[in-house]
Amino acid sequence: MRLDARVITKSQNRIRIETEIGQDATRRAHNAKRARAYGAKICGPVAVGIYRKVVTSGPCVYCGSFATRVDHILPLSRGGNEVESNLVPACALCNESKGAKLLTEWIASRVSYGVTINSKVATEYARLTEK
Repeated sequence: MRLDARVITKSQNRIRIETEIGQDATRRAHNAKRARAYGAKICGPVAVGIYRKVVTSGPCVYCGSFATRVDHILPLSRGGNEVESNLVPACALCNESKGAKLLTEWIASRVSYGVTINSKVATEYARLTEK
């Protein structure tokens, strides 16, 4: 019985890894399409490796949980660019909750946490609040 469990686990892990690679490519293509649709500046397509680097660069910048997604600090639909400097690691909950909101429109406690631990978030927040 244990042998079967190991085989299933190895098979599931292989499928999971293959799925993640496919999802990265799909995510990259989807974000590039969104950027074009919104007229955002694209400095060459952001490579899958950059997305992986951002996700694995640390915990979610908004709550400290394990990061599984990449968030556009300034959403593409609000004039953000599809460039590495606009990308930060985020957990699924924060990424979905933030959606297309600006930092000033989202949950203050999470934005405050992000400002204290990430310079990209701090810079964008300062830009939005200086007006």
